[in-house]
Amino acid sequence: MAALSALKNRKNQKFRDEVSDIAVRCGDQGDGIQLDLLEDLVAQFNLQLDTKEKEKLERLANDDRKISRDDFYNIAKNSKVIKTLMEKLERSSRPSTPAQGRKNVKIDKAKAAFSAIDSDNSGFIDKEEFLKFTSKMPKEKQEKLLKNLDKDGDGRLDLEEFRRLFKN
Repeated sequence: MAALSALKNRKNQKFRDEVSDIAVRCGDQGDGIQLDLLEDLVAQFNLQLDTKEKEKLERLANDDRKISRDDFYNIAKNSKVIKTLMEKLERSSRPSTPAQGRKNVKIDKAKAAFSAIDSDNSGFIDKEEFLKFTSKMPKEKQEKLLKNLDKDGDGRLDLEEFRRLFKN
């Protein structure tokens, strides 16, 4: 029963947050939601308030055509258009999924491989990490490759030294 109550509270809080988001988008700074901005926002998403909703909003609005957030919250609870607007706003504010953005992302394969091999995250591939990475190679080839890649002779590879593997 407590879990059901917590779930309901979470749903209500999400709804209040979405109403608050719309209120801010419609100029509410504690003095009310501007009906003109609300209508513009609804129209941006190809939606339209029905006649009854418009009339109700107009009745509740003050002379400046503003409606209190509490009144708007009560209208939003029963408005299909406002609920649809909330869904569309939520979808439009979500970041794209990795699959959608993958076409424009260039992956630095050398850096990705370097990070995977650098198990202690030191920023260097030390001799032990390198030997583990090249464990299927004969020992003398491992030593020779490490020596050829290690241009500064410090016994470890930085990213730029490691990149040479990808240039050949």
